[in-house]
Amino acid sequence: MTRDDLEHLYATLCKRLADAGEENTNAVLARLTMLLLQDMTDVARATAFIDKAAAGYAAAQEQQEPKHDA
Repeated sequence: MTRDDLEHLYATLCKRLADAGEENTNAVLARLTMLLLQDMTDVARATAFIDKAAAGYAAAQEQQEPKHDA
């Protein structure tokens, strides 16, 4: 895929997300993710992509959550 292809896809995604409305953004992105994953044949590679996409978010969430004493 060329840079122009990626820019076109990004613009299309942004437009579709805007059209769907902010309240539906997570659902649209989740559906897109599942549709793309259906075309993958390598479970390990798909899992690696999921982990890479989520990298950094779990740590940020842990820092924001208050620690509870047991």
